[in-house]
Amino acid sequence: SLSPRSEMAELQAKLEAIDRSQATIEFEVDGTVVEANTNFLRLTGYELDEVVGEHHRIFVEEEYAASQEYKQFWSRLREGRYVADEFKRITKDGREVWIQASYNPIFNKSGEVVRVFKVATDITKQKAESEENVLVRSIMENMAASITFADKHNVISYVNPAAKELLRNVQEFLPVKVEQIVGQSMDVFHKNPQHQRSIIADPRNFPHEGQVQIGPETYKLKANRISDDRGNLVGTLVSWECVTEKLASEKAVREIAERERAQSEELRRKVDSILSVVSAAAQGDLTQKVTLSGDDAMGQMGNALQTLIGDLRGNIKDIAENAQMLSSASTELAAISNEMRMNAEHTTNQATVVSASSEDVSKNVQVVAASVEEMNTSIREISRSANEAANIASDAVRVAESTNSTVLKLGTSSEEIGKVVKVINSIAEQTNLLALNATIEAARAGEAGKGFAVVANEVKELAKETAKATEDISQRIQAIRSDTEGAVLAIGEITQIINKISDVSSTIASAVEQQSATTDEIGRSVQEANSGTTQIAENIVSVAEAAESTMQGVGNSQQAADELARMATALQELVAKFKV
Repeated sequence: SLSPRSEMAELQAKLEAIDRSQATIEFEVDGTVVEANTNFLRLTGYELDEVVGEHHRIFVEEEYAASQEYKQFWSRLREGRYVADEFKRITKDGREVWIQASYNPIFNKSGEVVRVFKVATDITKQKAESEENVLVRSIMENMAASITFADKHNVISYVNPAAKELLRNVQEFLPVKVEQIVGQSMDVFHKNPQHQRSIIADPRNFPHEGQVQIGPETYKLKANRISDDRGNLVGTLVSWECVTEKLASEKAVREIAERERAQSEELRRKVDSILSVVSAAAQGDLTQKVTLSGDDAMGQMGNALQTLIGDLRGNIKDIAENAQMLSSASTELAAISNEMRMNAEHTTNQATVVSASSEDVSKNVQVVAASVEEMNTSIREISRSANEAANIASDAVRVAESTNSTVLKLGTSSEEIGKVVKVINSIAEQTNLLALNATIEAARAGEAGKGFAVVANEVKELAKETAKATEDISQRIQAIRSDTEGAVLAIGEITQIINKISDVSSTIASAVEQQSATTDEIGRSVQEANSGTTQIAENIVSVAEAAESTMQGVGNSQQAADELARMATALQELVAKFKV
């Protein structure tokens, strides 16, 4: 056994060891501070002279110092009972610190408590970590996310309630019950555990995301590596999310997107097909066929466009044929007008001849009148003059008959021109009707038919101009016919007068033969002859004027024919722009 001195030395050594590693403080039984070591002073932030003589209450909160619990604490120590626990204390600067301490009563030889010796360890950091752990655990317990934690050996040590509820939905497909998962390896969730272990073994793979299939459900896993302050692996925290419905929705969305893309591509193809035909039609090519058909909106549009193109193609063909007929009719009208012009010129020339003859007759009649005074001495001269007058009258009759025939031909030609004008007017009306039909079809086509509507409108305007021109020609032909009828009447009167001259000449011849006729009767006959020649001259002037009017009418007809030919050419050029 040790001697008292050795025991004292050993005890002193133990106290020094405690003093070096622990915070110690010594109190009177009433709580007054007697001594404190360096560790305690460093922990609380005081100097020794600041605490010696002060009561223990300077290290606790005021509320606690005034409480019954604090009084009982010191009462227990005075009774000689030690107190060991975790305590919250207040430093000089007001900070909270936590200590693991034991308050130990010191007894004298009589068994009385004379001092209280406290040994304490600073556990502030551990307490904070513990409280933080409690907080974290509380958060994990109450959070909606499903969380599991496995230690560094991949053994599951924690499963929060949300994760348990999640896994209960597929419990029949798990090798263990949900309540037994804690303590199991993470390998229970994987068909190929080695693959998962290789991922977890490499810190560069974190954070890591993956999927695991359990029964019919698919779960998305997010794994995070948990390390301590020194970077050492503590374990792996994994969050679970059931993504079965999400994946199904994403698949459905992809399928819908693919269908919409296919429909969009099909719609684009259909639109391109229609645009190709419309573009060709806009360039005048009506031979392109619309291959698009069906009961949907685009198919109905394709059917309507094909019908429109077909109708327009037929209308353009009809317009082309009518334009050709119009051109032929205008050519024929020009030929007839030229023939009328030639006939009118011939009539003018004949009227000039007749006028000259009438002047000769007038002169001869004057000669006859002069010869009346010399009748008794110039019978032979009278006879010669009478015969000459008879010959002239015969010539005048022939000329009048020829003129009458020419004028009748002019009337016939006018009737033929009128028939041609009616044909042209009928063509113009048909063309106008076709243009109206084309306009209606273009309106049905909407935006795509605007180009056709413009063309149809131009055709309609040409038809209107044609109708206007034919109406003008018809009016002029009517004037020619009226003038022709006047010329026929005038020539008939000329013929009658010439016949009268012939009769007078016969009378003169008879008078010459019957010298018994009186001079007065001869004078009257000469006066009648003079009057007749005057009427002949006047009527010949009327014939010349009628012929001049005919010439003007023919000129107008020629202009109308030229205008009609120009319109026919323009219509043909317009139709030629289309390929049917």
